[in-house]
Amino acid sequence: MPSRVTIMNRALRRVNAPQIASPDESSASARQCSMAWGDTLEGVLADHEWSHAVRWMTLAKLATPPPFGFRWAYRLPTECQRLIDVRATPDLRLPAARHELVGREVYTDASPCLARVVVLHDTPEEWPSHFCTAFVVRLASEIAPTLAQSADMGIKLYREYLQVLDTSRLTDVSQSNPEPEDEAGACDFLKARRK
Repeated sequence: MPSRVTIMNRALRRVNAPQIASPDESSASARQCSMAWGDTLEGVLADHEWSHAVRWMTLAKLATPPPFGFRWAYRLPTECQRLIDVRATPDLRLPAARHELVGREVYTDASPCLARVVVLHDTPEEWPSHFCTAFVVRLASEIAPTLAQSADMGIKLYREYLQVLDTSRLTDVSQSNPEPEDEAGACDFLKARRK
């Protein structure tokens, strides 16, 4: 998989800006890519539950319970960018537990608290190619107004990012097993189609 420099250079080529040898060099290209990197990564990770960035964690229970509404409070680790759901059991056939995120604390009645989260996965060498493609276009859209001196190019690239994002999400979802199907809850139409 590509390195940080390779990804930055792919974005720089899209805006016709000079390429770089290192993200730490003093060129305008390196400075703009480095400044936009973190926000771009957070943005792309927020747009989908990317399989390479999803983790299951058992959250640590806090000594002080929530003021009201829930029995327990748990600490969300700092590497977690987004909470997807909370469960009291690893059985995915059961519904997720009712919960609320308050700051970096998760309030719930679940005990233990098994959380599915998106982590800030900043190791490009481990990113799948469909994620890299989406990230490159989003990064290019972020640096275009400064390096290409064209807000229009930034808007055009962001629109392209939205299209690439749809394709990348489909690729990502197709690589996971679907959740177990609930036969009892299936509609009559689907049951008839299976026969």
